[in-house]
Amino acid sequence: MVGTVSSSDELGVLGIDGDWYLIILPDGKTGYISASLLDIPKDVEIATAPTITPTFTPTATATSTDTPTPTATPPFGTIDNPYPVGTTAVFDDFDIIVVKAIRRGTRTVQGFNMFNDDPPAGTDYVLVWFKLTCKKTGSDLCRGDDFKVRLIDENGTEWSESDDLFLVIDNDLSVQEAIGGRSIEGWQVFVFPEDQTVKAIWLNDGGILGGGDTFYNVFPTR
Repeated sequence: MVGTVSSSDELGVLGIDGDWYLIILPDGKTGYISASLLDIPKDVEIATAPTITPTFTPTATATSTDTPTPTATPPFGTIDNPYPVGTTAVFDDFDIIVVKAIRRGTRTVQGFNMFNDDPPAGTDYVLVWFKLTCKKTGSDLCRGDDFKVRLIDENGTEWSESDDLFLVIDNDLSVQEAIGGRSIEGWQVFVFPEDQTVKAIWLNDGGILGGGDTFYNVFPTR
């Protein structure tokens, strides 16, 4: 129903469809009314009512969108999410901090001692400064060589310390010792390819006995 009319209303007639008239209401709307309710003079011809096609306004249909699955962040201290520089790697007997590094360290190593070996062809010396804080009790000592360390290149290859070369290093961490509650600091020297980037530093508390926990650190740029 589009509206109501009273017996006194004058209506405009647009056409007839069977027993129904198509009319214009006083408010301008159009609609149908039963022929029995209108008083139409007999000499007035009424055309057939036009077909009215209903119109509609399309309504946007909500569409579902796939919610992207969040990518899980790798555990802290792993190769894909290494500890930032200056973060403490916590082990059972000691804590280790990577303090600084020298990527192109050959000249520095040669300056430590004139008799130091040159690095093998195609490689550089890389120096990394570690701080180790001992957590042992009693008279047990922590030593600078109690942990293993490797440099990881872009291909995932591990590069170890330069144990098979003659090197005399200032502040050599590997020869230092500390009791519980004390810290030692110093350099460790590595042989590393000239054309490779250091992706991470691999730390392991297995020492010379192997095993132990493993963490990765970001390599300090310098």
